[in-house]
Amino acid sequence: MNVRIERLRAEREKNDNKIRTLSSRNRKIDEEILRIENGEIVGLVRATGMDLDELAAYLKAFRTGEAPFVIQKESEDTTNENED
Repeated sequence: MNVRIERLRAEREKNDNKIRTLSSRNRKIDEEILRIENGEIVGLVRATGMDLDELAAYLKAFRTGEAPFVIQKESEDTTNENED
């Protein structure tokens, strides 16, 4: 067989192995990101003191724009006003 074809096939196989390895690593990274994000969400929910029914009702109302309150992020300008 042509030596050049053999080299190209070997390179292709090497590349396929790298792709499999990197894809596997990316899946593990994605799982870890999701696990951490879920942990943060659980912590935030627990900090509100709501039970599951209250949380479900709030989220449903929030999606329809009928939430009793909206959490607004403070801008840096308002946080620095009280530092004087």
